Amino acid sequence: MKQIILLFSVIMLASFAKSQVHYKSNEEHTEMYYENILQFDERSIIELHELTKKFLKINDYNIRYEDDNEIYATGIFETKYRGWFLFFYNTREFNCLYDLKISLKDNKIKYDATNFVLIDKYIALSSSSWYSNPTAIGTLGWSTTFIPTEVPKKAVNIHFKAGKTGKSHLLFQDLDCKITIFEQGLTDMIQAKENEW
Repeated sequence: MKQIILLFSVIMLASFAKSQVHYKSNEEHTEMYYENILQFDERSIIELHELTKKFLKINDYNIRYEDDNEIYATGIFETKYRGWFLFFYNTREFNCLYDLKISLKDNKIKYDATNFVLIDKYIALSSSSWYSNPTAIGTLGWSTTFIPTEVPKKAVNIHFKAGKTGKSHLLFQDLDCKITIFEQGLTDMIQAKENEW
């Protein structure tokens, strides 16, 4: 019985590791990002657009711009970063903001998640005009690169360039997990059958 449970656990772990999304980097290894193309043969581009927009609204993404072929949004999730000095560990919680560009073509969705920025949890983002009001800072307000200078922030790319991508820092494994959840949730919503009742 123990061998069956152990075998089942190994199979589940292997299937999760296979389906896990992993960050990519540019050729100079100075910036990290996520990108993938998802194909849905049974859906038209209009259905894909409507369902993608519905998914983003349900999951509290700030949609900054949209047309028939693209949606620009700002996403947010909670994450942790662990730093240390000598023998002292310090794990801090952050809100992670990022830019999300979704492109629609034929029966495919391509997403690009970039510009990941860590902001301390004590800052109330929902009451900040630069986050909740896209017109407050102009037509380019969808981007996390326009966060006001008085808001303390740190780009995730700083940790990436410094090589702090290991499991002991927690950050990049958590980012992989959150983007995997995003991709799986979007896929599930688009593939879901409509209830007939």
